[in-house]
Amino acid sequence: MSSPTLTATIRDLERQRCEALVVGDYSLLSTLLADEVVHIHTSGRVEDREQFLANVRDRLEYVNVTRGDLNVLDLGDVALATGSIEQVVRMRATGKSHQMKFITSQVWRRTDAGWRQVSFQATSLPS
Repeated sequence: MSSPTLTATIRDLERQRCEALVVGDYSLLSTLLADEVVHIHTSGRVEDREQFLANVRDRLEYVNVTRGDLNVLDLGDVALATGSIEQVVRMRATGKSHQMKFITSQVWRRTDAGWRQVSFQATSLPS
C-alpha cells in the first residue's frame, strides 16, 4: 500500500510530467527524470534520458495527454506507479497525428533532490 501523502506526491509529479510534455517544458521534464532513467515505448523502443528528451523535443509534439487513475505502491525509497494514459502526438516531420491509449508502469526513486523517475514502460491498450 501507499500512504496518502506519497500517492499525492507521485500523482502530482506525473501530472507535471504530462503537462511538461504538452507545453514543451523540457527543463521541467529533464528535472523529473533521473540521469539513469530507462524509457520503454509501446513499440518496444528503449531510450536513455538524453535519447528520450531529444525524441520529445525534436520528433514529437504532444497535443494532449490525459492520465487515468494512477495507482501508487510504496516500496520505501522507491514507488511503483501504474495506470492508463490517452494521448495525441503529432510527428513534427510529417504533421501526422497519432492517438494512443496505453497503460504505464513507472518507477520513481526518492533522492536528496526529491522523487525522480527511473523507469517508464508503456504497453498499448486496445482502442
